[in-house]
Amino acid sequence: IPTRPNVDSLTTTRLELIPLDEAQLALAASDWQALEATLGLAPGSHALSPPEKRAIASKRRKLAANPEAIGWLTYWLLVERKNRQAAGMCGFKGMPAAGEVEVGYGTFPRHRGRGYMTEALATLLSWALAEMTDLRVLAETAPDNRPSQRVLEKVGFTRLREREASDAIWWVYE
Repeated sequence: IPTRPNVDSLTTTRLELIPLDEAQLALAASDWQALEATLGLAPGSHALSPPEKRAIASKRRKLAANPEAIGWLTYWLLVERKNRQAAGMCGFKGMPAAGEVEVGYGTFPRHRGRGYMTEALATLLSWALAEMTDLRVLAETAPDNRPSQRVLEKVGFTRLREREASDAIWWVYE
């Protein structure tokens, strides 16, 4: 699997996607305002929840063990280019295995409904397919999370299956 030690940010019309390194992930989990200051962002755009902090801790462990795979193992911070505010995060849930990888994402509450995640996810998928051409990307949504399902549909994912207990819907991009 191709990896690069230094992955540049990705730019879209309205967003910059910044791959957070291990030190930036540590700041994100411990002092969000310090992360914003370090990245030159407008202050006060988000406060992390305990589940978000746990997810970041998991990313830090994976990235510390394999720093050259930063693009696959970190969160990419979505930054609005116009006002320099953090709008959300997205990223893969590990290195691709057998040509398959899962993606996760979340838009911060005050930035929802603007199409940012659709724009960011399409850009991240383009990056991933440039890194590994024969790639299948999976995503999971709750059955009642229609906004998240619409993001996936707009980017080109198709519904794969529901879990037996109907607690999740799986999507695939191939």
